[in-house]
Amino acid sequence: MNLVAAIWGSLIFAQFALLFALIGFIIRFGILIISRGFDVPFVRTPRAYFPKIAEALKIRPNDVVYDLGSGEGKFVLYCAQKYPDARFVGIERNFVLYVQALARKKIAGNPRNATFRRENFFTTDMRDATRVYAYLLPKAMERLFSDTPHPGLRVASRAFQIKRREPIETMELTQKKGWHNQHLLHIYEL
Repeated sequence: MNLVAAIWGSLIFAQFALLFALIGFIIRFGILIISRGFDVPFVRTPRAYFPKIAEALKIRPNDVVYDLGSGEGKFVLYCAQKYPDARFVGIERNFVLYVQALARKKIAGNPRNATFRRENFFTTDMRDATRVYAYLLPKAMERLFSDTPHPGLRVASRAFQIKRREPIETMELTQKKGWHNQHLLHIYEL
């Protein structure tokens, strides 16, 4: 009798595991479909890169750091914990990713120095920004930063350079080369 109960328990567990995997797949597929309609597709920045990116931004107390296309909010929440005297703003247009970021923020204890806004980063008012992190395609970077003056703004751009701007530094995030230079971080002072 115990063998039958164990088999039934294993089958029920397997069904729940499959159900959760299916839900995860549907969410990921939904994110992909939704982000195809935007200027920039969603591609995660690996957590292993967060310390180097934060270091490159040279985050100080009272800085206001924007993450453009913040996705699930992982980088914003990492920085909010590491730099409690700075403020972090994640800008995300994809509703599913925005909701995930809000859920992650709640799970992280609702840090007061982290905010997520569902907005188009091309029309977002970033006048208070002192630092910006972005992993955006070249056209988006050009549209955001090529011609407009942003005195004192420090920008870290993963993989893609800003046309008509010269980076003050380019650093490797990993020794493993990427096919579109996603292993590089370009730092600008505008």
